[in-house]
Amino acid sequence: MRMEQVSSLIKIVIGLVILQNSKIPFAILMKVVTGLIFGIVLGVVRYKTKNCYSTTILHSVMNIFGR
Repeated sequence: MRMEQVSSLIKIVIGLVILQNSKIPFAILMKVVTGLIFGIVLGVVRYKTKNCYSTTILHSVMNIFGR
C-alpha cells in the first residue's frame, strides 16, 4: 500500500470510532427513513390523483407542520 492509502484508511477508521460513540448515525438513519416515508406518501398521492398540483400542496403543508 502507498502512504496516501494508509493515511486515508487511518482517517476512515478514526472517523468510524468517533461516529460509533455519537448519535449522528442514528440521526442520519432517521432522516433517511423519514424522507423515504415522505416520498412514498407523496408518490402514492401523485399516482392516485394523476397530477402534480396536489403533491405540491401536500408537500408545502407537510413542510409547514414538520418544522
